[in-house]
Amino acid sequence: MSAGRSSRITLLVAEAAARRRAKVGVVDVCTAAVDALPIGGAGLSARSRTGPGHPLCSTDEISERLEELQLTLGEGPCVDAFTLGLAVLAPDLRTAEMRARWPVFTVAAIDAGAAAVFALPLQIGAISPGVLDLYADAPVELDAEHLADARAFADCATLVLLDTRIEESAAVRGGPLRHGRGEDLGRYRAEIDQASGMLTVQLGVGIEEAFVRLRAYAYAHGRRLADVAADVVGRRLRLEPDPPTGPSTPTDPSTPRGPSKPAGPSKPTGPSKPTDPSKPTDPSKPAGPNTRPASDPPAATDVPPERAPTAAAGLHEGPDTTPDATPEGTHDES
Repeated sequence: MSAGRSSRITLLVAEAAARRRAKVGVVDVCTAAVDALPIGGAGLSARSRTGPGHPLCSTDEISERLEELQLTLGEGPCVDAFTLGLAVLAPDLRTAEMRARWPVFTVAAIDAGAAAVFALPLQIGAISPGVLDLYADAPVELDAEHLADARAFADCATLVLLDTRIEESAAVRGGPLRHGRGEDLGRYRAEIDQASGMLTVQLGVGIEEAFVRLRAYAYAHGRRLADVAADVVGRRLRLEPDPPTGPSTPTDPSTPRGPSKPAGPSKPTGPSKPTDPSKPTDPSKPAGPNTRPASDPPAATDVPPERAPTAAAGLHEGPDTTPDATPEGTHDES
């Protein structure tokens, strides 16, 4: 980044902070980016490879929703930009390419009012503290100048986050940053971390699985992650552990489940009188078509089973093996 561009971007950010009559904060970087670039809003999230991410600021409700969506869903340009360490540009979320890469995020982002998203990682050497997200409400391409400015804003945001001389209290207190308002980042992060810790006890799982369950509940109920975390910490919400999937209860073989009643022997009809072979048949009396035979065949007899079947037949003990019923944007590598 040229010294001239860096100085210009820094001045724009300082002017945004002066309008707020406050020290420079990440919200001023987002506000200045919206004023300088062909976008509708901007948001910034802190990211870590060892723990959950946290939204830091947003300029409007749509950008706030986009930050929450990507944190909750675990997919989107912001997630990929942080993972890859590259700018991820999605100039039109409606294309099949974008839908194939982020199938859940694209639908939710479009519903929220975004049509294009550009994510730029915050980086200084090996340090990557977060991602700057820019969105537009209509498909748009960033030309070379706009992209260079976007990178300069991301570099400025990195310095602001890592500069210990700028206190976190420069942001205005009071909830997520909506329409340029600030948030107490420490309180937000502590609340999510505390909620995740409480879920490890409630659900009997590790901290990573607890955070996944917290995100899943927020997404399934259409709520902000911060609100769900607050309810868990305030003991207004308790998540229940999954039911055990141990072996099925064996059936007592001594208690048959309604076996069919064995049929008794049928009543014999009595055998016909045997014909004496020594007596020749009278050839003068041929049997006519309607003449009844001399003797009927013996009727079949139902043989009772030696042992009635029980309901446990065919059952076995062991674990229940019944199955449970229960992303392509453009990488800018320049």
